[in-house]
Amino acid sequence: STTPLSPTQRDFWDKVVFLMGKTGHSPDLVDIEPPDDVLVFAVEPPPGD
Repeated sequence: STTPLSPTQRDFWDKVVFLMGKTGHSPDLVDIEPPDDVLVFAVEPPPGD
């Protein structure tokens, strides 16, 4: 069973996909503000990149 996304979640993920299409990588949190019902975390690139 799946839970549908809220309107704010849908809007957020639409923006993420749009920005990834423009830049080729996931957006920084300075470029997009996640809504309160989306949990985000930062990851570091693997060593050697």
